[in-house]
Amino acid sequence: MAVEPKKAAACIIMDAEGRILMVRRSLQLRFMPGHYAFPGGRVDETESAEFVYGTDDPVHARSVKAAAREAFEETGLFLAEARDPGAEALRNARMDLLENDADFDAILHAFGARIDAAKYETVANWITPPSNPIRFDTLYFLVQHHGPQLPELIPGELIGINWFSPLDARRRWQQGE
Repeated sequence: MAVEPKKAAACIIMDAEGRILMVRRSLQLRFMPGHYAFPGGRVDETESAEFVYGTDDPVHARSVKAAAREAFEETGLFLAEARDPGAEALRNARMDLLENDADFDAILHAFGARIDAAKYETVANWITPPSNPIRFDTLYFLVQHHGPQLPELIPGELIGINWFSPLDARRRWQQGE
């Protein structure tokens, strides 16, 4: 019997040079251990459309917000519109989020931030094959990142963060890396 896939969202973050950001998953994870992936994860049941504009579809807004939250959790990149809170405030907020001391809505509120859904271009929808014991129905969003923020690895769920040209990422995949 096939497992019902959980809703998920991921960001394909592209910099000004056309490189894409990929994370490497920990070898201890149950789902795709050691694989390179785009920052992303589950759309929480409690995820609201609050703080998201640029779409009239609340389901889409929730997915965009989940993608932004996951990108912030996994890479430290805050892909929302806000006054510049500064690197230390962002890092502290990220740590609070990772340690469950704050939720993403509280962080968005504290920074006066909003997420423009129009800047999250839907480029793919991938559903894990039915034969897998853990399944996701994932929306992939292309997001441009030209800001001064740099991604930062906090070891745990991830063991690497790297920028790749799309051709290099494809070559590495073809070589089994």
